[in-house]
Amino acid sequence: MCTFTDYDVLILDRDLPVMTGNEVCSRLNERTDPPRMFMLTAAGNIRDKVYGLEQLVTDNYLAEPFAPNSLPGWGR
Repeated sequence: MCTFTDYDVLILDRDLPVMTGNEVCSRLNERTDPPRMFMLTAAGNIRDKVYGLEQLVTDNYLAEPFAPNSLPGWGR
């Protein structure tokens, strides 16, 4: 049996063990009120970013390494 905890925001990596970050995004987007999802990953080419933002419907997609001020709300 699979259970979920309701979170407001998730920070995911595409290369998670057991279930990939892509699978987590896809499953959560099937819910009526999915949490905000940020992908933080080493997979940073343009194709990966476009897929993450458009197909996985993540709120942000940041490739490692990244500058802290590229995170929303940081660097003010």
